[in-house]
Amino acid sequence: MLFLVIYVAIRLALKHDRRSQIPRPRDVADAELRERVAAERAAQKREAEERAARRREAEEADDV
Repeated sequence: MLFLVIYVAIRLALKHDRRSQIPRPRDVADAELRERVAAERAAQKREAEERAARRREAEEADDV
């Protein structure tokens, strides 16, 4: 009986360990979404900086 209890405990532990090493589809999707959002934010930030630089250049050209 004790052998059976130990055997089942080891099987459950190994099964849980295997599952924890395989990423869940939801985790993968979340990581992809975070990556896309970060790329979009970086692009928006670049565009905003470019607009600000063009505005400054235009203001400097108007001042001259």
